[in-house]
Amino acid sequence: MTNIADTLVAARVPKTSANIWRVFGDVCEGSDIKVKLTAGFPDDHVDDDVKKAFMETIDEMASRQLPCDVTGSSTSLKTALSEFYRDALLREINPDSEVVLGTGASDVIHMCCIALIQEGDNIVLISPYFELYNRIIISKGGRPLYSPLQDANETATVRRTSGDMRVNWSDLEEKLSLPQTSLLILNTPHNPTGKVFTREELRRLAALCTTHNVVCICDEVYEFDTFGMAEHVKLASFPGMWERCVTVGSAGKAFNATGLKLGWGLGDARLLGRVSAVVRAIEGGGPSTVTQRVVEKLVRRELEGAGLLTRLNQRNCSKRDALCAILRESEIPHYEPQGGWFIIIDISRVGDPPGTGGTQSGDGESGAQPGTGGIQSGGGG
Repeated sequence: MTNIADTLVAARVPKTSANIWRVFGDVCEGSDIKVKLTAGFPDDHVDDDVKKAFMETIDEMASRQLPCDVTGSSTSLKTALSEFYRDALLREINPDSEVVLGTGASDVIHMCCIALIQEGDNIVLISPYFELYNRIIISKGGRPLYSPLQDANETATVRRTSGDMRVNWSDLEEKLSLPQTSLLILNTPHNPTGKVFTREELRRLAALCTTHNVVCICDEVYEFDTFGMAEHVKLASFPGMWERCVTVGSAGKAFNATGLKLGWGLGDARLLGRVSAVVRAIEGGGPSTVTQRVVEKLVRRELEGAGLLTRLNQRNCSKRDALCAILRESEIPHYEPQGGWFIIIDISRVGDPPGTGGTQSGDGESGAQPGTGGIQSGGGG
């Protein structure tokens, strides 16, 4: 008997919702594992400054009804974000036409893909990659192409850094130059390797995007967690790139608060206008009024010099250092991350945990390199 789903559901929609987090989560739940260093609810307390912003907002709403804004069109928050990013992007940002809001950064990336991907487009991912990208691209009718990072320090036995991961420039240009290629998704600091793309690497990426007329979604949710000498630079700040980039950020990642589900996208009005049209078409699904007010308070206070982002960065750096020290002592090969919340470890001597069947995420491609695994070192988001 024919399954009705096989005949009526769009072919581009994956037949399974399986993902790497669910696979390993199920393994952990069904075992005697005491410590789970995968995705999970963080045991950190939310910073006092974040709690204070929430309490102030709740008090304000109790004393007077704030206007409900479920479409993510809060002008005051967009204005705060445009001021906050002015220096990093080397330009004035119009809050009305060059900022969009969504329910988390993943929501913003999803809306960008709805607006920018046409059926049959090639979308280039630098692998390993955040596995959500693959599922979004396929569900929009796009075709993901993978350009792998290469290890430039393979001789190291235990300790390497994410800076050892290098772009394969010939492979990347080959994929960007294909006539069907329309979009590159760039993640820096990079999940899961922790690589922070250098200024020179970004300059070369900007030249390739310009030469081959490719738009870039810049997923920069870990922008405030770079460590040591690593410097986060925005691709959209390079000449000619503001017009072809959507720069995505996250309140949950920035302020280490899992439940703070609000993301933003910044870009040229002509490009972002397409994304805004998608936002308007999905009215009622935006970040809550409370969340928008809380994030506005936190952003405004950072503009005034509160230093919360610096304090959270220092805390996450300490966590990274502690975990890397344990890995070195245990002689477990790993990449010390330059940024982000993850550490890539080499588990080739261990193999895949029983019941996982490898690390494929159900879409035929793995978000991780063979023989590697990741552990989370930062807060929630």
